[in-house]
Amino acid sequence: QGRFQGRGQALYSSLSFGAGGALGALGSGFLWDSLGPGETFAISSVIALFGGIIAWYFVTESSNT
Repeated sequence: QGRFQGRGQALYSSLSFGAGGALGALGSGFLWDSLGPGETFAISSVIALFGGIIAWYFVTESSNT
C-alpha cells in the first residue's frame, strides 16, 4: 500500500493541476475570443464566487461535527 503512494500522488497532481489547468486555459481562450476580456473576467469571477461558497459550506460543515 505505501510503496504506491508516491505514484498515486503524482497521478493525482498531474491530472488535477495539469489537465485542469490546460482545460481552463483552453476554455478561457475561447471565451476571450468570442466574448472579450471583460465578459471573460466576469464569468471567471462568478465561477470563483461559487467555488468560494462551496468551500465555505464544506469547511463550516466539517468543523461543526
